[in-house]
Amino acid sequence: MLSNAFNLTIGRFRRFVLRTQATLDQLDVIARRETQRTHAFATLLRDPRGTPSGAAGGPPTWEQSGPVSDPQALVAHARDLVHYTAREGATAHVQSLLESAEEAYLSVNRLNQLVSALTEARSPSTVAHLAQLQGQELAALESALRRLGTEAFTAQKTSVAGLNELNTTIEQIATATRNHLPSGRGVAGDSNAVPAQATGGFVQEMADLAAELLHVVQEMRTGLTSFRLESDQLAQGQHPNYAPPAYYAGQYPAE
Repeated sequence: MLSNAFNLTIGRFRRFVLRTQATLDQLDVIARRETQRTHAFATLLRDPRGTPSGAAGGPPTWEQSGPVSDPQALVAHARDLVHYTAREGATAHVQSLLESAEEAYLSVNRLNQLVSALTEARSPSTVAHLAQLQGQELAALESALRRLGTEAFTAQKTSVAGLNELNTTIEQIATATRNHLPSGRGVAGDSNAVPAQATGGFVQEMADLAAELLHVVQEMRTGLTSFRLESDQLAQGQHPNYAPPAYYAGQYPAE
């Protein structure tokens, strides 16, 4: 029974690590695209009157020195939000989460081999030594799982906070763009045509990319939920057929 449980856990950890790595790659690609677009748009508008600033431990805020409807200030703020979300949400915490998941996976693999060896042990000294090793591995696994849960929660919280703030800023940019659209034709209208078109395209693409990021975060949340459900099934004794793994050689004295 224990062998079945540990074998199932190894498979779940392997799938979890692969899903998390794929999610990290998606977040990195989307964040890079957002950064490129915001830099290009900021270069077009130039001279933003809103000065971005970052509050420790949270998404960047901006100090208003122009009107709240100024698209240039809002774009500068959106650019900082993209950097913040990519740096704090999609890179640092998710990378730490992957490391904790890998540690837990390796620990479960060692436990699985210990259980397999214990089923074939005969002498009391071997059984006692294997039991001691199992206790050490269980302590290491518990520590890795605690870090895994903490990092997953922090990554989700940080990413959602940055994306919510980015979504609000995008809505403000859209409102400001409508307020700054030219109402007449002629030279003035022609001079405003390119910035207006660029603003509209930027707002739409930022909205699409933000929606993609939110979708990826939701996929992460779904993966964590399914991981917990599988853990509950494991606790209830719902285990698949099991084939004993290789011997855990070198970890206990010869009989």
